[in-house]
Amino acid sequence: MSISVSEFYSGKNVLITGGTGFIGKLLIEKLLYSCDSLNRIYCLIREKDGHNADERLNEITSCKVFDKLRKKDPNFRDRLCPISGNILEKDLNISNNVLNELKEKVNLVFHLAGTADLDLDVKTSLLTNVHGLRQVLDLSKNFSNLEAFVHISSIYANCDESFIDEKIYASDVEPQKVLNLLEWMEDDWLKLGTKKLIENKPNTFAYTKWIGETLIEKEACNLPMVIIRPSTVGASWKEPFAGWVEKSSGPCDIFIAAGRGYLRSMKGEGQAVLDIVPVDVVVNLIISAAWNRATNTKKSILTDENSKFHIYNCTTGGLNPFRWGEMENFVTQYSKNTPFEGAFRRPNLTLTSNSLVHDYWVFISHLLPAYMSDLGLTLIGQKPRVVKVYKKIHKMLGSIEYLTELDLKCSYDSMIALRNSSLENDSQIFYFDPRTIHWPTYIENYLIGTKKYLLNEDLHGVPAAKKHLKTLRNIRWFANIVIGVLIWRLLIAKSQPARNLWYLVLSLAAKFVRFFRISSTMIKQ
Repeated sequence: MSISVSEFYSGKNVLITGGTGFIGKLLIEKLLYSCDSLNRIYCLIREKDGHNADERLNEITSCKVFDKLRKKDPNFRDRLCPISGNILEKDLNISNNVLNELKEKVNLVFHLAGTADLDLDVKTSLLTNVHGLRQVLDLSKNFSNLEAFVHISSIYANCDESFIDEKIYASDVEPQKVLNLLEWMEDDWLKLGTKKLIENKPNTFAYTKWIGETLIEKEACNLPMVIIRPSTVGASWKEPFAGWVEKSSGPCDIFIAAGRGYLRSMKGEGQAVLDIVPVDVVVNLIISAAWNRATNTKKSILTDENSKFHIYNCTTGGLNPFRWGEMENFVTQYSKNTPFEGAFRRPNLTLTSNSLVHDYWVFISHLLPAYMSDLGLTLIGQKPRVVKVYKKIHKMLGSIEYLTELDLKCSYDSMIALRNSSLENDSQIFYFDPRTIHWPTYIENYLIGTKKYLLNEDLHGVPAAKKHLKTLRNIRWFANIVIGVLIWRLLIAKSQPARNLWYLVLSLAAKFVRFFRISSTMIKQ
């Protein structure tokens, strides 16, 4: 008889790296909420800004994400054990006493620590996503009771493949040789050689995740490995509540820029897939995949019997696609229903695949209003700021442009097989099948969550925000009328045909007025 997921986690001890991040917080909350008999979660947390691991964990667990858990178990904090450490150091810079405890007690490792910054320099990205991974792998090899090691990679690590199967596409270059570059090559030379180094990968994030998978194949053959490859991780779908999101999570920057009326034009194909996977789907897959790795050591439910690792492509594009054109419509519509405060213009995002058309609208709808607004701010004695906002927006668009061009095709055999092998109750509690996501509702909740949790805007301010949008609409209409009159007056002054047309319109109007008066008189008689 199969053991359920919650029963499997009973009495288990878990080590989590990256627990302070977007996915990490929800993973901690879900484990404690849905696995009542879980013994302990060790959270590796580095000291930051003068705050130690215990202080940072207290800060994390006091946030809204844990409200539902706090009502169910007010003492949940007792099952969390903060550990001061750093994934860049040998043995993660953990004290000997704690290290011995981990070696004896840890059953499961969830390695979430790393950087998802697309624009990060290659040195920092390699140190975090490759060297840091190696340190965690080396430490885990000493855990005597380890049942599963789950590593969070990315589907974009292999986005240059025509079809992404559930296997490792190893680099021809040894990971150690890549890391050796950091020891002798100066930072400036590394920056200059980044494009050559990352080859066909879109950015340093995808490249270092790819090298990380290669490292696993070379050095982790004896570990019970699981690799999860999510696409763009977005707001929560259902738990702990719909629309929960944090800074720099998924397409939030696009939603804010478009919702506040700054972003008017994006380059992209409307039928291309915007691959967003809700964070709670990722978390539930992590928990379930670890259960499957530990309870199905022969990997019988998966497709590749010869593979040493359990690999899951966690995306929505091939199962329940959401397209950029839909995003364009939903964001414009829902940003008017529940508008953000302080809108620059009314939301009106347009997606175009034509570079010339896009550049035209960038000039007309982005640059021209930006410089005119800053000129006005300067004239009234305020600090100009709109041009800076647009520079950030254009930088952001440049970093994600590859997403509007990707056509990812993946295998989902492992994820579907895992879903089919799960107990009915488990599939409800630890849901990870994205085929039932209703995208209009999800995006609406995403925008509301962005407003509430990311921008800290109260929903009671929606009526005032809607009134502000009406004011912006009236200003736009008035400006269009003034501009139209000025252009027409200029044409009349400079063009004889325009004057003739104007006189014709006036004469026809006069004749209509006379006809109307005569008709009214005859009716009265």
